[in-house]
Amino acid sequence: MDAYWSYLGPMDWFIIGYGVLLMAVHIILIAARYLSSALWARQGLGVRRQFLLALSELLPLMGLLGTVVALLNTFLGMDSAADGYVDIPGLIHDFAPALTTTASGIIFVLINLFLNSVLWLVIPSRLKEEEAQEQAGD
Repeated sequence: MDAYWSYLGPMDWFIIGYGVLLMAVHIILIAARYLSSALWARQGLGVRRQFLLALSELLPLMGLLGTVVALLNTFLGMDSAADGYVDIPGLIHDFAPALTTTASGIIFVLINLFLNSVLWLVIPSRLKEEEAQEQAGD
């Protein structure tokens, strides 16, 4: 894990920030649905879930974009070596963001897909239970 944290670049921090923001929205919707009886917590939940799913699916694409950009920078650094000598530590430093952006995208898409599945699977069954309790109470 130390290698991951030591080579984070700007694209990684963007992916991490975006992923954490999506996580927060998922958690707020889950908590609102469980803890609130407000109308906004019930209405439009399906549309919100689909929108969050679409936003979550952008995370691995951002990681792939960061990978391609980092690889281009790595090859550019190799090409610009005037005397034919390739600086291995510099090459590793240029190549590392290609791996970390991929990892960032995958880590945060997995977390957000899990939270989205909680919205898809757990909450609708909870809604059915509440509706059954309301009908039984009538």
